[in-house]
Amino acid sequence: MSRELRGSDTGTERPSMSPIKYHMKVAIQGHRGTGKTCLWRRFQDLPFTETYTPTLETQTCGISWSYKASDDLVHVDILDVAEKGRDGADTESQDVNAVILMVDPSKPFTFEFAKRSIGLITEHTDVLILSNFRDLGDKRVVSESEIREWISTTNQNRTTPNVHFLETSMHNRYGTKTIASFLNLPYVRLQRAILEEKLKLNLEEMTSVEKELALLSKEQNYEFYLKWLEQTTKNKGTRNNTLSNLKNSSADASKTQTSTTATTPVTTTPPPANTPAPRSVMTSSQTAVNNPSSQPKDVAQNKVTWQPPVVQQAQPVQKKGFFSETFQ
Repeated sequence: MSRELRGSDTGTERPSMSPIKYHMKVAIQGHRGTGKTCLWRRFQDLPFTETYTPTLETQTCGISWSYKASDDLVHVDILDVAEKGRDGADTESQDVNAVILMVDPSKPFTFEFAKRSIGLITEHTDVLILSNFRDLGDKRVVSESEIREWISTTNQNRTTPNVHFLETSMHNRYGTKTIASFLNLPYVRLQRAILEEKLKLNLEEMTSVEKELALLSKEQNYEFYLKWLEQTTKNKGTRNNTLSNLKNSSADASKTQTSTTATTPVTTTPPPANTPAPRSVMTSSQTAVNNPSSQPKDVAQNKVTWQPPVVQQAQPVQKKGFFSETFQ
C-alpha cells in the first residue's frame, strides 16, 4: 500500500502526534478468487502471494491512517469478509463505514455478485467497486465502460451517490495509492457526523442557557435586593465589631502580662556555706599593698587579708563513642 497507509504491526507507521480520535471499519467483499485477501495483505504491507487459498472465516487487521496533512490519526479495522453464499448476503458488513467490492473482469459472475451485494449495503455507506487483475487485461471479459455505466445508474437510484470505481492490480500495486485516497470519503463523512452531533449538543446548551437567562430576568426584584443588601451590611458590621473587640481584648491581655513581668523583683539565691570564696586576681595596686613601704600612708594603713586559691572541682570526663569521635 502507499506511504499514507501502513499496517499497525509493521513498525513503520507515522509517529503519533495526537491521540486517536476516530475509529473506522472497512469491509472487503467479493466473490471467491477476486483478490480480497491480497488486498487485505497489501493494507498491512505484506508481500504478494501467487498461491490462492480460500478464506473460510472473516479475518481482521488494524492499521493507523492519517488524513492528508492533518495530525489526527484514524484507527481503521480492515475486514477480509469470507463469502457466505452466492446471493452476496453478508451480515458482518452492515455496521461499517465503507465497503470495497472486488470484481475479476475476466469472470462475469463476480460482477453479478457485486450487483447483488450493492443492494444489501446501506445507502449512507461509501462503496468502492474495485476491478482487479488489471495486469491481465488480455483476459478481460467485462469492460470498464460496462462497469462505469452500471455504477452511474446505481448512483441515480441511491439517496447518496456514493458508489465509486477504480482499477487495480495486487500483483504490481497499480491503483493501491488511489485506494488510500478513497478512505478520505468515509473519514470526512465520519468527521461530519461527529461535528453535527457536537452542533446538536451545542444547540441544546444554547437553548438551555437562553431559558435560564429568561427565568433569571423574570425573577429580578430590586426591593428584595435592597433588603438583602441592608441585612448583609448589618451582619457584616456586627461581625467586624466582634472581631475588633476580640483584638482589643487580646491587646489588653498582652499589655497586662508585660507590666506584671516588669514589676516582679528578681531574687537571687545565696551560695551554699561550704562554697569556697572566689579567687581574687591581684593587680599591681594590690601587690603594692603587701609592701607597705612602697605605698602612701593612707594606703598602707588598709589591711589586706590573703584569700586562699579557689579549688575547682574536676569535671567528669565524658567518654566518646564511635559517632562522636567520627563527626566531632
